Amino acid sequence: MNIDKTNFICLGSKHQLAKIKSQSITLEAVHVPVSSVVTCIGVQFDSQLTFVLHVQYLARRRFYHLRQLRSVRRTLKTDSAKALCMH
Repeated sequence: MNIDKTNFICLGSKHQLAKIKSQSITLEAVHVPVSSVVTCIGVQFDSQLTFVLHVQYLARRRFYHLRQLRSVRRTLKTDSAKALCMH
């Protein structure tokens, strides 16, 4: 187990999560802190599974790429620009 990459998250409603008092768990003498957000295969999961943080992250990435395309748009042919926007 790679402790630097190991995360633990409790999932539930706000009411259910308020009942949990533990701030970490112990696995084979290794303390793993309880996280409110974990990332697995590029998807950010929060403890209530709202995906708000993941959607915000994706939106930031998309806007970044759109701004980059804007700077080169004038040099592209219309068909090329459409093809880039479709991906």
